[in-house]
Amino acid sequence: MNFENWMGITGNVLDYSFDAAGQIPEITVVFANYCVIAAQIDPIYCPLASLSLEALDPVSDVVNRINYIFSNLSLVVGYPNPNPNDSIGNFTFIHLASLNPLYFWAPESYVPWAQILLEVEKAIHGGLVTSNPSTKRSQFSEILFSSLPTNSLLDGGFNDFTGLGVSCLDGSLSGIEDFTTFLNYLSNQIVENPLLAIHGYGYSGCLTWPNLNSSDIERVRSAFPSTLNNKMLLVAGTLDPDNYFAGALATYQYIGADNANILVHDGVGHCSFSDPNPCTTTTIKEYLNNGSNSFLSTDAES
Repeated sequence: MNFENWMGITGNVLDYSFDAAGQIPEITVVFANYCVIAAQIDPIYCPLASLSLEALDPVSDVVNRINYIFSNLSLVVGYPNPNPNDSIGNFTFIHLASLNPLYFWAPESYVPWAQILLEVEKAIHGGLVTSNPSTKRSQFSEILFSSLPTNSLLDGGFNDFTGLGVSCLDGSLSGIEDFTTFLNYLSNQIVENPLLAIHGYGYSGCLTWPNLNSSDIERVRSAFPSTLNNKMLLVAGTLDPDNYFAGALATYQYIGADNANILVHDGVGHCSFSDPNPCTTTTIKEYLNNGSNSFLSTDAES
């Protein structure tokens, strides 16, 4: 996908990556709210929030503590995990910032994430900085990366070449000519919000890819086809940690109302099945069974 003119999205790959994670701060508030509600029922359900229950605004207090955790981690090498038997060896900014959106993929991941954040907070207050920034993968990330290939480097949807290759060949590197300009661009994003900026560092590999403009690579360079025989159904999540809601709206605008209907799924997590509701599920089933003619504008928001 060419980010300069495809699906209404503008900017380069770093802009796209930064914007795609743009709802993480809002999701953090939702996460904190759920955690506080659980702790008010019984502190054992969310020990992280139980420490904030006496605050004037417990939700804001939890959010401020989480922001402090990441702010502190961004200034040090890392902290040793106080539980040596835990799956995370050391707490470092890059590791925790990478895990953050993964644990926001679905509400059922909130409980283990709250426990990890509490352990990190305890480690920070312990004050012992580790000299070894290496970390082990968490059990959660082991599940997500279980589809990685073991035989061929080109096997699987998440192999070392295909994912980066598609991103590099389709993405725009506008304003980024070399590693220096890449670092400058990324540094400016880090100043704005390191939690969002950190997801773009992997695109540095694109700078070493050859120029394949002369190769037979299909890219979208023009407007969307004028009409489709059957309208698409585009489901846009309001609080997705990996896909910004504004990007879904830009995609719909690019495809056009003649070619697509948009269903706004009011939920938290990655894709509508992460936080399902009967309205979204029923509408999708009705659309698949009866086509776009059954899709009424009054039913378009769930």
